[in-house]
Order: sequence, then C-alpha cells, then structure tokens
Amino acid sequence: MSAHMKYNPGFLDDAQLVERFVVREHELASILETIRENTGGNNQHVLVIGRRGYGKTMLVHRVAAELRRDPELSKGWFPVVFGEESYQVLTAGELWLEALLHMGDETGDASWHDTYTALRAEQDEQRLTAGALARLLDFADDARKRLVLVIENLQMLVDEQLNDRDAWAVRKVLLGEPRIMFLCTALSRFEGEQSPDAAMYELFRRIELEPLTREGCAKLWASVSGEDLDEERIAPMKILTGGNPRLVMLLASFAQGLSLRQLMQDLTKLIDDRSDYFKHNIEALKSNERKVFVTLADIWSPAPSSLVAERARMDVNNTSATLGHLVRRGVVEVARTEGRRKYYQITERLYNIYHLMRRRGGASARVHAVVDFMVALYGGDELEHRLRPVLHEAMGLDAAERENHLYLYMGVLEHFREDREEFCKQLSWLPPVMAKEEDLPVQLRAHIDNPETFVTMLEQASDEDAAVWAEEAVGRLSQFVPHEGLCDRVVERVVAVRPEWGVEIYEEYITVLMAANRRRAAEVVARRGLQLYPDAEGMPLLLFCTLYTNPSSFAEVVSLYDSFVEEDKQAVATLMVTALALAKQQDRAEYLLTQRSEHKPAEAADLALLGDAMTALGRYSEAEALYRRALEIADHDWTFQLMLAYFLVQYTKEVTEGEALLRETLKQAPTNWFALYGLATALKRQERIDEAESAWRQLLELNSEHGLIWFELGRLLLFSRSAPHEAMDAFKEALRLDPDDVKVLWLHSVALSRTPGTKNEQMDTWRRILTLAPDHVGALSSLSEVLIQQGDFHTVEQLCLESLRANPDRPFPCFYLAEIYHHRGEADRAAATLKAATAHEPERPAEWMMLLRASVLFGGEDPGKIVDRCIDVYGRNIHLLFALANIWFQANDNHHHPLPASLAREAFEQEPEVLHYLILHLLLLVAGGTVDEALPLVKRALHQDPAAIREELPHYQSILIDLVALDGPRRALDLVVGSPAEPLLEPLVVAMRQLADEVVDAPVEVNEIAEDVKARIAKRQEVLTEE
Repeated sequence: MSAHMKYNPGFLDDAQLVERFVVREHELASILETIRENTGGNNQHVLVIGRRGYGKTMLVHRVAAELRRDPELSKGWFPVVFGEESYQVLTAGELWLEALLHMGDETGDASWHDTYTALRAEQDEQRLTAGALARLLDFADDARKRLVLVIENLQMLVDEQLNDRDAWAVRKVLLGEPRIMFLCTALSRFEGEQSPDAAMYELFRRIELEPLTREGCAKLWASVSGEDLDEERIAPMKILTGGNPRLVMLLASFAQGLSLRQLMQDLTKLIDDRSDYFKHNIEALKSNERKVFVTLADIWSPAPSSLVAERARMDVNNTSATLGHLVRRGVVEVARTEGRRKYYQITERLYNIYHLMRRRGGASARVHAVVDFMVALYGGDELEHRLRPVLHEAMGLDAAERENHLYLYMGVLEHFREDREEFCKQLSWLPPVMAKEEDLPVQLRAHIDNPETFVTMLEQASDEDAAVWAEEAVGRLSQFVPHEGLCDRVVERVVAVRPEWGVEIYEEYITVLMAANRRRAAEVVARRGLQLYPDAEGMPLLLFCTLYTNPSSFAEVVSLYDSFVEEDKQAVATLMVTALALAKQQDRAEYLLTQRSEHKPAEAADLALLGDAMTALGRYSEAEALYRRALEIADHDWTFQLMLAYFLVQYTKEVTEGEALLRETLKQAPTNWFALYGLATALKRQERIDEAESAWRQLLELNSEHGLIWFELGRLLLFSRSAPHEAMDAFKEALRLDPDDVKVLWLHSVALSRTPGTKNEQMDTWRRILTLAPDHVGALSSLSEVLIQQGDFHTVEQLCLESLRANPDRPFPCFYLAEIYHHRGEADRAAATLKAATAHEPERPAEWMMLLRASVLFGGEDPGKIVDRCIDVYGRNIHLLFALANIWFQANDNHHHPLPASLAREAFEQEPEVLHYLILHLLLLVAGGTVDEALPLVKRALHQDPAAIREELPHYQSILIDLVALDGPRRALDLVVGSPAEPLLEPLVVAMRQLADEVVDAPVEVNEIAEDVKARIAKRQEVLTEE
C-alpha cells in the first residue's frame, strides 16, 4: 500500500476502519449519540475541528462505517461521504450535485451517476439547486432514511468557495430540512462559522480534537506496531509527535522491532522515507506563508512575530498577520503569551526536524543534539549523569556554540514542569556562573529570576548543588523580602549547607530587612540570630539598630548600649541620641552629644545626622534648629549650608531662603548634584515650571544615567505640563535604569491612565508594582477597583490578604475585603473587617478613597464630611476632585447627590480636554436629568479618537441610553450619526432609528441586540421618571 493510502481512511473498508480505530472513542460515541437524538423537525449538525493529522478524517469515516454496520442506525440513516477536498463546489447547487455523485458511489447504483451526469449539464443555477436537492430528498423518502453528508475541510468550502448567497441558501436547508444532516471537519474555527453575521454561525455542535495523551499514544502505537510501550518509552514519542495521531502512526510503523536507541538514531531515515509527505505540507503554503513558516522552523524555539519578521526580512505587521493565518490553518501554534506578546512555534515537531535536517551547519547539528539527548533523557538513572556533562561542556563554549546545549537542557526541564520538585531539582544543575550570562535564554532566566522557583530550587537541590548556589542566594535576599517567608527559607537552607556562613548570613538578612523598612521583621531575625550565635560581636549592635527608633523598647536599647565596648558606643552614639530624643530625654541626648563631640566639624556632623533623624520622624521644627546650629558651629561650611537649604526646600515654607542658600552653594560648587537637584525642586515648589524643567534637563546633561532625574522630569511633565506622552518617555528612561523602582512604575501607571487605549498596560503595571510592593496603596486600590467591576472578587481577596501579610500595620485593604464579604452575604465578617479598616485615620489619598467608598456602600460617616476632610488635608487638587467624584459615582446607584456632580464639574472645567473628566461629568449630568447642558458635551465626547471611545464604550452606552430615555431618540441620534463613534455603536444607532420610526435594514443579529437596547431604554425611562 502506498504511503498516501496509509494516511487516507478513504481507502479502507469498514472492517479495516473498525480495526484501526483505537483512539478518539469518546468523540465517536458523542457524535453517534447526537445522530441518535436527531429525530425531530431539524437536526443538530456536527463540526469536528482539529489540526492536520489529528484524525478528523478517520473519525468521520468511522462514524459512516458505524452507520452502515449498526442494525438500528442503518435503518434510519444513510451516510454520503464526500472526498477529502471538494474544489469543484462553488455554489449551493454544486454542493447538492456533489452529494449525488458520492451517493452513487455509496449505493453502487449506476442510475445515480446518470442522474448526476444529466444535472451537471444544467446551466441554470436555480434549476440545478432545486433538481439536485429534490433527487437527494427523493432518495431519503424512498429509503425512509435521513442522509448524513460527511464533508471535509468545511472552512475552505465556506470561506473560500461559496459566496454569501449560496452559504445562506445551504443554511436555510439545514435549518428546515430534517432529512439532511451535516457531519463536517475543519482545521480550526473559521470566519464563516464563528462570526455572528456569517451563514454557519451557531449552526454546528463543535467537537475539538486535542493531542493524544501518553495513554492514547501508547494505544495507537500498539495497534500499529504490535508492541506495548511502557510510560518511560512512550514519553519521547509523545514529545516528538506532539500527540499527533498521524505522526505517532508514522513512527510506530517504522519502529516495529527496533529499540528506542535504534529508532532515535535512525530518525533521519524515517524522515527521508516520508519526505514527500512533509514536503507537500510545506509546499501547499503560499509563498509569503512558506517564508514565515520556514523562518520559524529555522528559529526552532518559540519566537515572537518581531523576531520572525527580522529573520525573514519582512514587515512586522505583515509577518504577524501571516502567523495568525498559519495558526488558523493549524500549522503554527501559539506556544505561550507574555503580556500581550505571543510566541509562535511549528505545530508538529517532525515537520520542524524534516526542515532542519535538510539544512547544513548549526541548525541541523542542533536537531541531532535534540534527538541524541532524548535518548539519554529516558535512560532512567542515567539522566543526571548525562545532563551534567552537557552543561559543563557548555561552560567552555562561546555564546553561539552553547545555544544548543542550553535549549536541550530547557527541553528536559519542560518535560518535568508538572513535577515541580523534580523540575526545581534539575534547575539547580545549571551552574550559577551561567545563570548570569547575557545569552541565557529568556525562559531559563524567567525561572531563575522567579523568587518562589529559585527558593524551591535551592531546597530541592542536593547539598552539594545548594552549596554552589548559596552565594547567589544570599546576594538575592533583598529580592525575596516582599514575598512572605522566602527569606527565612533561603537562610535556613544556606545555613544548613554552609554552616560556617551562619553569622554573616544573619547579619546580611537583618541589614536587608532594615533597608526595606521592615524593622519588626528585622528585630525578630536579630533576636533569633543572637540566640543562635550569642558570641557574635555584631549581633547585639544589629539588634540595637532595629530597636532604637521604637520608644517602647527604650529600656532594652539603653541596656544594649550600656553593654557595648567603648568603640561600639562611639559607632552608634548618634543613633543613641535619636533614641533618647524620641524618648523625650532631650537633656540626656544633649549630654551624649557633648560627650561624643571632640571638635566642631564632628559635632556639626552629629547635629546634622540628628537633624536627619528628626526629619524622618516628622519633627521638622526640631530638625530645622539642629541644621541651623550645625551650620553655625561649622562656620557656614557649604556642605552644611546645602543640608539646611535642602531641608528648607523640601519640608518648610521657607523655599525662597532655601533657593538663595542653594544658589550661594552653587557659586562654590557649580556642578554639585545635590545643589542642582535642590534648586530644581525649589523652582518647582514655587510653580516656576519653565525654570524647573530647564534645571532638570541641565541635570540630565550632566548625567543622563540617573533615574531619579528622569523621574522628577516625568513628574513635572505629567502634573505641571499635563503632557502624559512626554512624561511616559521620561518614566521609561527611569525604568530602563531601574525596572523595579516602584515610585516610577506608579507614576508611569498614572500617565497611562491619562492616555487612551492603555487599560491593559495599566493593569499590567499595577500587577508589577504589587509583585514588588504588595502593600502599595495606589496600585492595590486601582487594580482592585477594575477587578471588582469585572466581578473578579477572588483575585482582589488574594491581593488584599497578601498586602496585609506584607504590612499588618496598614489595614486599608480591609475596605475591599469588607466589600467582598458583603458581596458573599457574610454580613458579620464584613462588619468586623470594616471596623478594623476604619479604626485608623487615612494617611494617603487612596486610603481616603477607600473610606469614602465604604461610607457610600455601607453607611457610617457622612460621605460629604469625608470629602471635606480629605480636601482639607490635600487641597482642591484636580486629580483628587475627580477621584473622589468617581469613587462616589461607582459606589452608589443614586446619582442625585449634588456633591459628586459638583466635584466632577470642577475637575472637568479645569481640564476639559481630559476624556475621563468629560465622561464622568456627562454621566452625572445625564443621570441628574440636565439634558440641555449635556448635549453639546455629548457631541464633544462622540468626536474623540475611536481607540479612546472603544475603551470607554460602556460609559458611552450608558450616557446615550439615559439621554434617549430622558429626551427621546432624535437629538441623540443626530449627534451620533456621522461621528467617529457611530461604527462602534451600531446596535444602539439601529435602536434609536427604530424608536424614531425610521425603517432600518440591519442584519438579524444586530436587530436582536437593538431590541435589547430598546428594552434597556424603556427600563431606564421608568427609573429616571421615578427619580
């Protein structure tokens, strides 16, 4: 039998079909059940979807065989099986004519071929359609059976061959004629079946074929080769074929009697034997598709469209569209998605190997290495023995040469993804020095950089491997602080494998926690370290450092200080002064300063350091006095002059004096960074925006690699210039220098919020912030608001609990938890949680927003008083006004309170070009019944950029529905027609036209939606009339 006949079930008789059909039993049973249930006035049609080689043809031919073999089914059904392609069918009439041809083949009755020949000569399409369909139905009536038309590649027939008129004609028959059922196949979902305005929309029950499991592969392998493979031996077949039944059969037929090693070594011969098959699949593609396909095959690894475009020397947009088409055809698949970026790979691995084995050099060697490595992979106990030499060999190669080794290693890791412990154990085999290399594949770097994965790797590694990774682990401690418990796990593991490092590790751990402002956690670790290492000289000093700012621990601080040797006392004397000051023992603090000081500059430095401490504690008047005294003692040294000036600019109203001191300092030190920074800050505080921007840019000319300056410039551009696009450019530069800077990420998200079409990027940024700082108020509140609107309460709950674990002293997440519990009907739990949240006065604008939301939702303090208190603290900041109005609006269905409407109006009038402000103002105007004032603003909203309209589409719908409910359709319709918003609001436009008594010719589906819109308008009329 030829290779083609082996692949094509059309060449098998019923007995052979039944014998060789050993997988897809569930799908077979499901289709037969549907056929048995088709007894009414119309039929449920079935569409089998699957990639090439997934067994679509085999499955539908097996169904046809069962219809012929089963006594009960054969009484009521007659299968008419089309060929694999129906290229000659371009009309509905030709479809029924083709059915007659194949019915003649099924019956063996030559008269049907005569009928077919006679009708084929008919040139009138209507007569052909009627005649061919009538003969089919005559046969069904004579046989007293329903017909099952088995049609392959329906996507080609509907999308490329039939025009819309003929497709709708076929649909009409299928909906109204019980004597005909379609059983069809397709490579994937297609436009003519999934588009709401397409003829085949919702006509079929879809059965999507998945890759075979290992069990399915083993079953098929055994049926072809007669050999039962255990789990270990079938696994490489599953990986190599991707679970494609046709490829499993190819390998099995070749591998009969061969060992696994022989099979792998002779894989090239297998592909040579089947080269025509693979070549046909590649050559069937169009030229541009073939180029993209071959380029992706060259790359071998999952690749984004930008990389494919670069390698293929093609336009990115064209490449992306071509990849999308190849995905729909089933020859390429999306391997993974990172954010909005998709990574593509060849669907079936043997295709990829076929291509690469015909190319010389690195790519071919790489595939051979993959094949050789798979042999070692499933060699049982030899796995580690085989893999380590590959990695160590890679260490001695340059980046280009070791690429194959790393991708082999990744292939092994991927196999163990579901076994996390084994996966992390094998990850530890990677030498740490290689983990730092720039050419490390992004997938590997993602695993190593993931905190949870890294720590699990350290725990699962052998003691020997863990000891090798220990230094890297200690160096990463600061990365693990935001993640609950990871630092403790790292320290425990490292101490176990490197006990001689114990004191050093604990000291580093305490220092990292202090730097992250986690003093309580640092205190716990310091006490633990002191218990484990009581003789370590530095441990009491570190415990002292965790306690000295806590007045409740003052007695212990004094005790520790008194126990220090004189040298250590001198080292922490200034900290002890701060502790005394905080404990309101100013005399003792002054005395200690006197004891500490030996000459004026040293005394001035001590005073300045104490001034820093007072500043950090918010005791600004005491801090100012200390800075002035330090400057006086230091004979007006410019260093202390700069410290005083910087303090005045940042923390007092004496900005003018601060500016003068800074300019005086710059005369002595013209390029001093801190002096220039302070001057720019002073100018900004005085609202001298042009001068401030010039100062920031002057600083960038001195050093463009300083992230803080880019941040400050971005902040000025965002809030003082109202230039979010320029601000984002500055923030991106800051993030280039420090991708984990939370304050930059936050303001970048604020800039995104003022840029249309960036909602997904905003949410990604908020998630990134919460990964770094789980207790970030702004990111948590912003993301939670969106997720609550989407109904994703579970994710919000997890985010809030993680935030509370990170910082139990800040209860603001309890506002959202109370709302979630209230939503679930857990009233007592909601009340207790809300009580915990309101026990503290808000410290940040976002916390005020949460308090306001809770007040509107649950009652309690008057929302108006909360707004007044918030404005008293922060002033009438435009962004604050909008945020307060928006929170009130979202939390309350009654929009007649005058205060949120007033706040929204004030924000809009100050910045009328900001779409968010315009939309909220309109929502409140229309809800309040102020139609005449709203109409010109609605017109302005309708003429915004379509991308911005699309993002705010639900609000546009609400505004227009309320407007029509209050004012009738005419004036609203006149505003919408001809605007950029009209195409996005088609069902609403149809509804308004119908309400205005216009005759509208619209698709059935659009009319159905328009009916829903009219019902909603009527409901809003009732509500607004009652209000």
